[in-house]
Amino acid sequence: ITPQIQQFWSCPYQIIFALIYLFFTIGYSASPGVLIMILFVPINIVGSIISKKWQMRQMKLKDERTKMVNEVLNGIKVIKLYAWEVPMEQHIAAIRDRELNLIKKSQIVKNLIDTFNTASPFLVAAASFGTFILSSDQNQLTPQVAFVSLTIFNQLRSPMTMVAMLINMLVQAVVSNRRLKSFFVSEELNDNNVTRNANPDSALHSVEFRHVDAAWDEHDSSKPTLRDI
Repeated sequence: ITPQIQQFWSCPYQIIFALIYLFFTIGYSASPGVLIMILFVPINIVGSIISKKWQMRQMKLKDERTKMVNEVLNGIKVIKLYAWEVPMEQHIAAIRDRELNLIKKSQIVKNLIDTFNTASPFLVAAASFGTFILSSDQNQLTPQVAFVSLTIFNQLRSPMTMVAMLINMLVQAVVSNRRLKSFFVSEELNDNNVTRNANPDSALHSVEFRHVDAAWDEHDSSKPTLRDI
């Protein structure tokens, strides 16, 4: 998100200045175009909220799937021994299907928002020119008005397209930040989980035997395998 950080403040300025120039060119006929652009703001916000919710659920499923794959790989001998390959594969595939479903829905919302933002300059131009022509018989769409207005509309296309990308990047950054924050602010390991003996002599060995006889057969200890260890 760092290379585009300047776009967060420059895109609104570009849109505002373009709309001001548009008002100077065609007057209040630009109002329908402004209303259309204002209408796209809540659409972007709602779409980003929905996409963010689905991305968080998708990341949880991804963690669950990764954990399951690691467990399968670590216990591959037991799985092969008990012939659990098919159930494990089906379980991982079910998690992956749920994950893909969320990715698909998130991409559909993202593509719809991108479509709206890409088409917004054309909709603004159509609404503004239509209002300019129909509002008064004296308003004529001369080349001077048309080409200047089209230039302004083209200037609007880039920031409006960038807004959709910035919203998507911001959603991903928020989701990643929450996941990292939950890890970094987690509690430290409990020191009481490990017992530390202050005696240096007893800390050399975890288990110590003295004068022990050991045999394989517990019922026949008359012939120990190991003596006096």
